[in-house]
Amino acid sequence: MIKNMLPTLIFGWLIKFIFVEAIVLGIVYLINVIAGLTISYLLVGGIVGVLFVLGFIYSMVAYKNTKSAIKKIGDVFDDDFFK
Repeated sequence: MIKNMLPTLIFGWLIKFIFVEAIVLGIVYLINVIAGLTISYLLVGGIVGVLFVLGFIYSMVAYKNTKSAIKKIGDVFDDDFFK
């Protein structure tokens, strides 16, 4: 009787092991995907954030320089043409 059940027990244990391994590997795969996407979003977001800050600083410098240049041009026109 045990001889007849032995292949069934071994095969059943192997099937259970394969299913458990598949479940564990699936969970690990999902964790890796979630972590990978999170890291990707953080990297891309960080790069975009740095570029945004650099663009903002550049626009502030350009605005300041443009404002002073327009003021100087206005002073030139006031001095030369309207006296």
